[in-house]
Amino acid sequence: MEKYYEIKEKYPEYLLIFQNGDFWEMYTNDATIASRVLDIDIKKQTYGHSPALLMIRFPYNELDTHLTKLIRFGSRVALCEQNKPTPPHNSDCNKY
Repeated sequence: MEKYYEIKEKYPEYLLIFQNGDFWEMYTNDATIASRVLDIDIKKQTYGHSPALLMIRFPYNELDTHLTKLIRFGSRVALCEQNKPTPPHNSDCNKY
């Protein structure tokens, strides 16, 4: 979650979608917005003793469908891919 908050601070106007294995995940307020647009149930996830975290997740192969819906809704979206090396001058996300 540290990475989420770090990137969200740099790009607050974007909905962040993180790759996690074979799934894409969205957290906190981004998840709340996306759950309404995408008609995906929002879940509460607990990590250790931390407070519950709101999130949604969907399979990797459904990205194109969901990304299209979010963009048509008017959202700015950034994809944060897992273990993808980036040059120092680039951000951690691909923005759309």
